[in-house]
Amino acid sequence: MSSTTKWAVAVVVIAVAAWAMWQAGWLGGGAASDASDQSAAAANAVSPADAIAQNSAAIDAYLQANTKDLADLGKTLSLSAESAVAARLGAAGSLMTSIATSLATTIADAKKAGKPVDALQAAFNDMGVQIGTASAIVVSASKDIKALNPAKGTANNSVLQRTLPRLQSAQSYLEAARADIKKIVDGSK
Repeated sequence: MSSTTKWAVAVVVIAVAAWAMWQAGWLGGGAASDASDQSAAAANAVSPADAIAQNSAAIDAYLQANTKDLADLGKTLSLSAESAVAARLGAAGSLMTSIATSLATTIADAKKAGKPVDALQAAFNDMGVQIGTASAIVVSASKDIKALNPAKGTANNSVLQRTLPRLQSAQSYLEAARADIKKIVDGSK
């Protein structure tokens, strides 16, 4: 991985972690400011567990579809299929990032309940690294894929052969992040 990519991953991970901590109120922000704000927020809020469950189902669907398409791409290269895989990887990564706040809340609630949270926090931190790494890979591969001309057909194959392993790698990172989400949910019960 180039130093630029490493910096990009580090920035994404730090930003996601800081945002999640702020949203959870750990940095003094994100929480409602008075009783009326808290009542309105409570009435409109989706519980962290529900948010995680809803998004996890969509994440699982994206990753499952990619598993099939990546296996097929190993046999026959396709610009449209690689584009679809890259789009689903991006969507799965975005959903994982969007539930970071709910996961941080879950960890905070477990800590308040007196449960040990070191393993949960480690899984949360690892999840951020996995998502950041996958996102950097997907952005790079997507740039290469978008630069291709569909009319060139098999002339695109050399680029597709280079992007396929990167997409497979990004899929692996997101699967690891999904496993971290499961560890957090299961460990907080």
